[in-house]
Amino acid sequence: MYYKDKNLNSYLNEKLQEYKAQIIKTDKVGKYCSAVTLFYNNKYIIYINETITEKRFILTALHELSHIKLNYLGYKYEKKGKKNLKEKIVNFNMVWSNRRIFEPTRVFYYLFLALLSEDALYKNIDFIIT
Repeated sequence: MYYKDKNLNSYLNEKLQEYKAQIIKTDKVGKYCSAVTLFYNNKYIIYINETITEKRFILTALHELSHIKLNYLGYKYEKKGKKNLKEKIVNFNMVWSNRRIFEPTRVFYYLFLALLSEDALYKNIDFIIT
């Protein structure tokens, strides 16, 4: 179980199956890294920092799945600063692709934050299952 809300947990499990991915919580990704995604044996493995909050965990998992969906994987897509355009695209896609789990009246605000700042997005976003 990834999140206390069973519906949100089910949603995340569906997404993981859709992308043939699995999540492993670990302390091996580094102090300042939220996650790393690798492709191994025809499966995506998302290593997520076990020290992050529950909310950040879900957002990080969805963010990594967005990398997979957009095929933005590998060293050339690693963060190179807060103004990295590819990361903004990944965050925008993360919000848009998963909009049904966010408050409907705030989706466009979240899309704006995705383009503005990942930190602002992650601090202000809330989940709702509809």
